[in-house]
Amino acid sequence: MDYWSNRQKGFSLLEVLLAISLLGIISMGLFSSLVEYQRVLAVQSERTQGYEYMNQAIDSLDELKFSGVSSYADGVYGLDFSSGIGLSSGSETIGEYTREITLTQIDPETRRAEITVSWGGSLGRSGEVSTELIFQDWEASFAPSCGLASLDIDINTTNVSLSNGNRWLEGIEYTNTNSGCAIELVAVRVYWFGSFGRNIRQVRFDTPAVWAGNRSSGTFLDINDSSITGTHEVDFRFSANMSGRLLYWISYYDDGSQDTNLLFL
Repeated sequence: MDYWSNRQKGFSLLEVLLAISLLGIISMGLFSSLVEYQRVLAVQSERTQGYEYMNQAIDSLDELKFSGVSSYADGVYGLDFSSGIGLSSGSETIGEYTREITLTQIDPETRRAEITVSWGGSLGRSGEVSTELIFQDWEASFAPSCGLASLDIDINTTNVSLSNGNRWLEGIEYTNTNSGCAIELVAVRVYWFGSFGRNIRQVRFDTPAVWAGNRSSGTFLDINDSSITGTHEVDFRFSANMSGRLLYWISYYDDGSQDTNLLFL
């Protein structure tokens, strides 16, 4: 009688040990998944902050305009808010982020500003975002009859929709409100947030593709020059589902002006 009782107790103990081992394996898997999820969130948070610092520089330089930017010599600068909006010599450090605004003269009437924000990353992973702005002396460059292209172009997103598995963004309308001035769309830079592993594949202007490739968020896309004479449809085609993402893009025109737009898909 005692023999069978001891055997039953032995089997019960073995089952407990197996259960504990299985629970440990499952727990290790869950822990690894949790660590990876936290890492992805941290990387995304760092990149989002980088874009915020970059956009702050864009807005500040837009306030300075050509007259303000042209008062600084070619070189590397940081933002200076000690007495309004200005620039100070050398790169700018904001916590773990470094912001650089590099000014170069293209010609006497045109200045280029390259904005770069880089960081080391709390998880030991470095990152960088960048963009480029062009400033021109409009009064010296253009006749009074034509203003800035960015002011004459109206961009309407009322009829925007996603198709083909939410990968194709269609229905962005560019309208030239000044029929007396020829305007060309020469480049775009498209940013998207809340997604990894997605690339832009095409930019289409009235159906034909004016740029094709496979580029990540924030890449400068030098498209085939597209004349805007009335209302035209511009479409972006991506490699994966873009539903629920925040889209931010910059349009560059042949007169050097540009405008920005935000769209939640």
